Amino acid sequence: MSELRLSYPACTLADKTKFTPDDVQLIENRIFAKGLEDGDAVATLLALEHCRAEKCAEWDDFFVRALSDHVINSMRPTATLTRDKADWLRRALSRGGLVTSRNEFEALVQI
Repeated sequence: MSELRLSYPACTLADKTKFTPDDVQLIENRIFAKGLEDGDAVATLLALEHCRAEKCAEWDDFFVRALSDHVINSMRPTATLTRDKADWLRRALSRGGLVTSRNEFEALVQI
């Protein structure tokens, strides 16, 4: 199994103790400027969610919005939630069968 290696600036942000609104703007405009284009982008988003940093409200909103947009509008078939998408989402967000972050739970509920 390969280990995810975050590129700059995600690696720097992952080491912070707190995400600020400016950090979220950087994440949105630089790291995910084109949305969550592939599995690596989703993995990066989840790694940032799981890092030890205290998250600001802007991160919470961005995380849920970005993940929701990816599942509904980027994964095929678009504009619908299929059983396959739901299974993928459950596997992506749970560890040991449990969803451990409030933002991941919020994304599940919203999607």
